[in-house]
Amino acid sequence: MAESSDWISIDEARKLLPYKAKSTWQNLRDTGTIVFTQSPNSRNILYSRKSILAYLNKNTVKF
Repeated sequence: MAESSDWISIDEARKLLPYKAKSTWQNLRDTGTIVFTQSPNSRNILYSRKSILAYLNKNTVKF
């Protein structure tokens, strides 16, 4: 996948946001916290890099 693409795999998403539990990722999708897409013919879920970075910026404690 191209580096400039906003859509990333779960492996790439976990590098940005290192939650391991499937239930945590499911909760992020269910609550609309992280933007995702899924092809109707596939089980593969792609996550928006921009939405993950926005989530991190919003939830990072700054000293």
